[in-house]
Amino acid sequence: MCDYIVHDDAVPLHLMLREVNGVEKRLKLIEDIYSGKVKARGKERNKGIACHKLAEELGVFGTPSLLLYDLARGEGKLFSGYIPLALIKDIIFKFL
Repeated sequence: MCDYIVHDDAVPLHLMLREVNGVEKRLKLIEDIYSGKVKARGKERNKGIACHKLAEELGVFGTPSLLLYDLARGEGKLFSGYIPLALIKDIIFKFL
C-alpha cells in the first residue's frame, strides 16, 4: 500500500503536530493550520517519496483513489474521489 500525501505541506505540518503535547494544544494547532494562521516550517516535502512518483505515473491526482487491476486482461482502472461502498462492491463483483 502506498501512503500518498497530496498536499506538499502535509509532511512538515504533520511533523509539527507530532511535536505538540496535549489534545487541546493539538486541536488549537489544527484550527490555526486550517485558518491559515500557521504555515509549514521546514524543508521536508513529499516530492522525493517513491509513492509520489508512482502516483504521478499512474495519473493519481488526489485521494482517496482506488486502483483495480485485472491480471487476466492485463489492464486496470483507476477511480478517484469518494466512492460509496455499494458502488465499490458493484465494481468489484459485477464488472471485474
